Amino acid sequence: MTWSKILPSSGAPPSPRHSHAAVVHGDKMWVYGGYDGSYRCDFHCFDFITNTWSLVPAVGRPPRARYRATCVVYKNSLICFGGHDGTQHLSDTHVFDFEGRTWQRLETIGQPPVPRDSHVSVVVNSSMWVFAGSSGSALNDLNQLNLETHPARWSPAMRKNSPDRRFCHVAVSYEQTIYVFGGYNGNDRLNDFVCIDLSLEDLTCAVPKSSLVSDLRTFINNEQFSDVTLVIEGHHVSCHKIMLMRSPYFQAMLLGEMMESTSTVITLHEIRHSVFMIILEYLYTDDVYISVDMALDVLAAADQFCICRLKAMCENKLLESICCENAAFILLQADQHDASVLKSKALKYIVAHFETISKTEGFEEMARTNVELVFEILRNR
Repeated sequence: MTWSKILPSSGAPPSPRHSHAAVVHGDKMWVYGGYDGSYRCDFHCFDFITNTWSLVPAVGRPPRARYRATCVVYKNSLICFGGHDGTQHLSDTHVFDFEGRTWQRLETIGQPPVPRDSHVSVVVNSSMWVFAGSSGSALNDLNQLNLETHPARWSPAMRKNSPDRRFCHVAVSYEQTIYVFGGYNGNDRLNDFVCIDLSLEDLTCAVPKSSLVSDLRTFINNEQFSDVTLVIEGHHVSCHKIMLMRSPYFQAMLLGEMMESTSTVITLHEIRHSVFMIILEYLYTDDVYISVDMALDVLAAADQFCICRLKAMCENKLLESICCENAAFILLQADQHDASVLKSKALKYIVAHFETISKTEGFEEMARTNVELVFEILRNR
């Protein structure tokens, strides 16, 4: 719960500006337009993984310069609507394809909203909904762009009890409801909080919740259709090869030239039965509860069986419990099991609390076991 300034490792950030638009797609933040003394049409992205800014080439037919436009993400596209170009209000709609990295003007049918800026746009039920804004005076209309039709179709949404006219407000969607807070009506700043339920606009049939995970869970240690038995600490566990194949370790064992590939009974060493049952539940369901007490053991097993996602889940669980008393021990285990994210975050935690952690028994034990980690901590101070 601490704010900190982001210092990109490379790349030039956008110029200082206001009234721009931003969305998140994939591992990146995408920033379009705005005003920096001039109306802008540049498009930038910040990569959260590499900590870098980059300018996105204007391939195709990008929108012309503007500010106070809105952008939303729908599937693999960014939809940009409206704004002001310094001369007039706009009502054009553009789409950026994230995969192809190209802009084009979105072909639509129906009557688009009147030109405007300072409006809000959200996505609900496969449609972009545009509410209020300014066309020179405050508006309070609601418009729908159905993104599932081809071409996309604009239509006004007639509603009772429309809220006051406004612009420079904010809106979000939650489930099938749009929530709007505040804004300015040309005379007064507003702090009313209103919503509109769009569930009646959803004409799709409710589909029951998937039972795949719960169905697969019933096959854990179930002799029905079992084709291999694993022996762990004397316990016989009935398994299905097709589910074990989700682990590269078992895949190599069952498909390779080792004698286990032709065996129906295989003994596993160096793993506790209770830990293996957690591994097995994950392989069958892709989901499992991991307690803090078991997280380190499951991390080691996930590393042994080359199950990367489960390993990451264990790293998160350990990070939830990190404190000055156990941070050094967690760092040591992360280093031993090649848990790079856990190691990086544990290292940062230790550096930030070095004066306290360096006096703990866990730190002394880590130093005796792997002095290189102490040097690595000191290099990062």
